[in-house]
Amino acid sequence: MTLGEWGEPIKQIESPLDDREDTTPDYLDTPLTDSPFDGDNWQDAIVHQNHDTIELAGSNWIATKIRGTHTSPNHEVLLFFASDTRLEGHGGCKGFDASWDMLSGIDFLQQFSVNEFVSTFRFCKGVIGQTEMDFFNGLQQGPVVYDIDVDELTLWDTVIGEGGRQARGNILAKFTNAHVPNWGGHSLVGMAGEEAKAVIETINPSLEVQLVPEGSMMTADYRLNRVRIFVDKNRKVSREPQRG
Repeated sequence: MTLGEWGEPIKQIESPLDDREDTTPDYLDTPLTDSPFDGDNWQDAIVHQNHDTIELAGSNWIATKIRGTHTSPNHEVLLFFASDTRLEGHGGCKGFDASWDMLSGIDFLQQFSVNEFVSTFRFCKGVIGQTEMDFFNGLQQGPVVYDIDVDELTLWDTVIGEGGRQARGNILAKFTNAHVPNWGGHSLVGMAGEEAKAVIETINPSLEVQLVPEGSMMTADYRLNRVRIFVDKNRKVSREPQRG
């Protein structure tokens, strides 16, 4: 059968929909090879994508283990993120003060670095001294990987893994929430509610700070980026504000 038997070729009809604006999201046009989920890295990418990047400023922690060694209740190891730039604490024998910086998700890890570390002068021996030395050295040796699970804080060394990517190394320390925020180094109980709110927001502007009259009904969810300040009928802080 020839073309003449079929007649003229059919002319393509232009659709009025052809002029529609392309609303395809840009990320769907990205080649798969540019995605962090390609190859052998997809599982790591998914795990770290789900992590909450919670600011640590204003949180206060008591160590339960340092390098696998249980800490002594008579020689508490403390870590207090006093502001978004200042870190202080105690190694079980000596106190320390330092600056710290939040790092921006390198290789999908939550990390911070410790700088300008200064400790008090005191000779510490035995297990307490060794545990303290392990803790202090771990904080200063490079970026520290961290993760918060409700009331637990875990710190890891940062190591270079396969393909040159940064990864979690050995566990440096495990902490539990001290539930004593120690905002600004002193108690806020008795302070005017608005004044206490300003103190906390200055320490950590990323926190959602709420004034709550005593006896109010509240939601039962737990959020580390929220601080509730309970106030009495005179709008004075009635108990130490805590995250949650």
